[in-house]
Amino acid sequence: MIVKGKGQLDDTFKISDNAGGTGDARNLDAMIMLQTQDANGPNSGGFREVFDNIVTGIGASVLSGNLSLEAAEATKEAAMSSELEFSGVSLDTEAAQLLEQQQAFQASARILSTARQLFQTLLDVV
Repeated sequence: MIVKGKGQLDDTFKISDNAGGTGDARNLDAMIMLQTQDANGPNSGGFREVFDNIVTGIGASVLSGNLSLEAAEATKEAAMSSELEFSGVSLDTEAAQLLEQQQAFQASARILSTARQLFQTLLDVV
């Protein structure tokens, strides 16, 4: 506020709050409220009590997070198992079919080898 000139008798001034709170004591009032607000709450007491409350809260949060992680992993495993069950893909069945295909290939190779030997024998005779 800037006042120019000299004050006169019966001069009046209107003083009101500014919208931004610049220059008033709002922040100081808020800090004083924070100082007395939690007089008997979890943030009261000495350093040891406040520290114990903070550590206990963090430990509970970590334990809760670990339990949530285990539950999420169990849900993931169950979902993957269900997906494999419904998709029709079974690793045991696939392994059995692979062995069957391998045996069929080996049998075909033996037949071709026998046919080649038989043909070679016939050529040698003629």
